Amino acid sequence: MNSVSVNKMKSTKGFTLIELLITFSIMAMMFALLALSFNSISLNWKRASNNASSAFVEYLTIDNVISSLRSTIPFDVRSESGRTGFYFLGREDGFTAVVKNGLIHNDKLAVVRILKEQDESGLYSLYYEEAPLTDSPLIYENQTLKFKLRLPVKAGLKILEFHYFGWASYQDFLATQSDLVASPEKKWLTSYDGMRLNLQPSKIQIRMDDTVFQLNLADRFEYTIKRRVNNDGI
Repeated sequence: MNSVSVNKMKSTKGFTLIELLITFSIMAMMFALLALSFNSISLNWKRASNNASSAFVEYLTIDNVISSLRSTIPFDVRSESGRTGFYFLGREDGFTAVVKNGLIHNDKLAVVRILKEQDESGLYSLYYEEAPLTDSPLIYENQTLKFKLRLPVKAGLKILEFHYFGWASYQDFLATQSDLVASPEKKWLTSYDGMRLNLQPSKIQIRMDDTVFQLNLADRFEYTIKRRVNNDGI
């Protein structure tokens, strides 16, 4: 009887201390791995959320800026000598124009500057600057303006280009009003001075890497310039 009892006691013996320690160590390692995995997933999720938020904000910014630029209008100003011309200056590094729908005050005239700036790494950034014309009218070509908004539109661009579609000279435009000579065609140019040419481009093209925005400005401009020609008796 005694031998049977001893055998039963041996068969019902529990875990040893070493076995328990090994088990707890394995469980601790598993919890540690789970915690690391959870932290990694949380960081990736936050990073993805931030990237998505930044991309959405950038999309809204570009959309608002392009909408404002689409309202670009021909605007007559005077030079120091009293000569009349259009307030538009387009260069390879951006352009200045008058829009009728600014970002600060919608449905209000404003002067906007679209600027191209290069950082130390050689990449380009696009900036939008705005001077509302609600306080004082724009009369002169070199009039001092108060720019109240500087908005970063898009950064990290390898390509940022501006082109302007219009007549290369006022004489080319006048030739289109005559049946006596062959009418010259409009061209894509890398610069356009509205005061010097006494013209404004009918299209503006902005290229940001693989994305191209084209702004059509022809309708009201052609009406304005044709009215000028009629008034001059040409």
